[in-house]
Amino acid sequence: MLLFTVPLIPLSFSYAIIRHKAIPISLIVRRGARYMLVSRGSAVLEAIAAVVVVMLLLSAAHAYLLSYPLMACVVSAGIGILVWNIARTLHARYFGPLIDRRFFRQAYDSHQTLAELTESLRTTTSLDHLLELVATRVQAALQTENVTVFLRDETSGDYLCAYSCDYNQADDRAVYRERKYLLPFNAQIVKRLSDNGKPLDVEHYIELARQESDNGMALDVELELLRGVKSALLLPLSLKGVMFGIVSLGPRLGDLPYSREDERLLMGVAGAATFAIENALLVEQMMVEAGLRQELEAENEIRVKELEEARQLQLSMLPRTVPQLPQLEVAAYMKPATEVGGDYYDFHLSDDGVLTVAIGDATGHGLKAGTVVTATKSLFNHLAQESSIPTILQQSSRALKRMNLRSLFMAMTIAKVKGYQMTLGSAGMPPVLIYRAAQRVVEEISLMGVPLGSLTAYSYCELSLDLSPGDVVILMSDGFPERFNGNNEMLDYENAKSILFEIAILPPQEIIDIFVKIGDNWAGGRPQDDDVTFVVLKAR
Repeated sequence: MLLFTVPLIPLSFSYAIIRHKAIPISLIVRRGARYMLVSRGSAVLEAIAAVVVVMLLLSAAHAYLLSYPLMACVVSAGIGILVWNIARTLHARYFGPLIDRRFFRQAYDSHQTLAELTESLRTTTSLDHLLELVATRVQAALQTENVTVFLRDETSGDYLCAYSCDYNQADDRAVYRERKYLLPFNAQIVKRLSDNGKPLDVEHYIELARQESDNGMALDVELELLRGVKSALLLPLSLKGVMFGIVSLGPRLGDLPYSREDERLLMGVAGAATFAIENALLVEQMMVEAGLRQELEAENEIRVKELEEARQLQLSMLPRTVPQLPQLEVAAYMKPATEVGGDYYDFHLSDDGVLTVAIGDATGHGLKAGTVVTATKSLFNHLAQESSIPTILQQSSRALKRMNLRSLFMAMTIAKVKGYQMTLGSAGMPPVLIYRAAQRVVEEISLMGVPLGSLTAYSYCELSLDLSPGDVVILMSDGFPERFNGNNEMLDYENAKSILFEIAILPPQEIIDIFVKIGDNWAGGRPQDDDVTFVVLKAR
């Protein structure tokens, strides 16, 4: 029976190596050759050195020992044994570890690995490439079954599987991408690694955890994860007290244990790897921020272009020319607070010589207000020939209400002038200022009315009055009287009346220029809070 079974042992061992690759053949050949040439060779050299030392000592005492043959034999044997024991002790303590580090760990030379990782700091900006470099180098150096790298998620704080390589699937990236392994930030093993900052033997941890843990279910979850990544040793990636990740190392091929020397060298690798990973994360973050900045800049360029197109469209809706009548001189001005304003003015001269003037102020300013302005422009073109101002306002209000513009409204003042007769109607606009040249006074005409688009059944009113040569009528939005200075003081309507009283003798365009200049001086460089619009009529 023994003759049959004993030969099966080396055969089964060879089958496991060749067929299932339990231990790499190259590893066996390489280490076997090194063992025979280096380890045994060093032992032979040490034996020769010991013999030489014994011979030298005996040669020095040759004359004395010849007189005592028996004593010579005893002394020779004692010296030989002493020298051999000293040689063995030196070999075990110094020469053996030195040979082990120099020859048996060439692939796991810490200086080589650290140099490669240091070089990656200058040449590698891809986090995936860096993780692959760290994992594959450690796996090749220690001949482990698996190396998995977990990185901390900044949002949740959990440690997610970022890269994993097996001995037989080291180049298959789909392997680690398909794994959904996750180490919760509050897992006991994470806390243990964070507190110790040193490599953690998984089997030893499991033994202690089973003795100390009261929550067997939580421990089972951790163990299931550790079994999934074939974890035998965990290495924390920490920098300045912050743990960025964890490296899980599987068992070494051939059941070789991890030694203290392995752990010491791994700690050196971990320091450089952590620094490299932190830099790679910073580079990725900078690239993401740069990409977002480029996207924002592109969006801003598109937005600026769209706003400019909207502004040009709005300006194109304003009258290209200002009508001039035999009895009336007219000037107009509008300056939006943003690219697209909410103010509006328009003129319509009918065949019978009636000039209809409209000035409006939409809710707010910007693109939404520009939408209301566009709708109001169309309504004015359609309704301006109506002789009744209340009818124009009522029909416009109903139309805007049906558009369902929600909280967007249009305040408006309409004036109809024929000869020296003028009729006024208002829908929530500021007072109309009229300078009476004969009396040298400024009248303030206030007409009640709600903004267009707010109510459908509101009854608007109108007021008729006569003009005389030299009289000046100013229709304006609230952007001028409600302009603020650096002290948050408002220009106010009374100041507007005073200004008109002083400059009413000037032509309409010069009146507008002075109003604009005074408003800018009052603001003292503060940007406009609202659109500013004027329409000035002066009777000749």
